[in-house]
Order: sequence, then C-alpha cells, then structure tokens
Amino acid sequence: MKKDPLILTFDLGTQSTRALLCDKKGTIVAIKQIKLPPYISLHDEWFEQDPDLFVDNMFTACRYLSEKYPDLFENIIAVTLTCFRDSMVNLDVNNKPLRPCIMWSD
Repeated sequence: MKKDPLILTFDLGTQSTRALLCDKKGTIVAIKQIKLPPYISLHDEWFEQDPDLFVDNMFTACRYLSEKYPDLFENIIAVTLTCFRDSMVNLDVNNKPLRPCIMWSD
C-alpha cells in the first residue's frame, strides 16, 4: 500500500554529502550524511576536492537509505539536487574529470 509521497534530495556541500527523504511539507523523514575528507591542494591557498567523491558519496548515501528504509523508498515521487556554489569540474570527452574540482573558496 502506498503511503505519503516522498522527495529524495541530494545536498552536495563543501564538507559532506547528504541524501534526505522529505515529505510534502519538507519534513526530513530520513537522512544519511557522508563527510568529505579535507581539501586537497597542490599549492598554498588552493582549495580542491576529488570530483569522483561527489558522485560516489551520492550513490553510497542513496544505497544506505534504500537498504535501511525500503518501505519509504517505494514512495519517492521526485529527486532533487542542490550543490555548493561557483565551483568547476573540468571533464574530458568521456565525461571523466580532468583534474580536481576547483572549490568556490579558492
């Protein structure tokens, strides 16, 4: 039996990645947060992050929620994504990162 509809939201931040299940009022029903490692840097005052972590952590968080709350996962009607601002990931012709993500704080 279907229950109340839920929205799966991914929040990619500069410190962690979160997957949330929210009801139609915006109340968080379930959440999984995965911390990111400290920034990597080749030079002083550069702030960069491995872009593969963003996608990997989204899948890991999503998988966690689907395994822990399978009954809730059946009620997802939409997926949203929010992300940190003013950052860039350079991709090659195969959509693979060419270099670390240049973070907005650089």
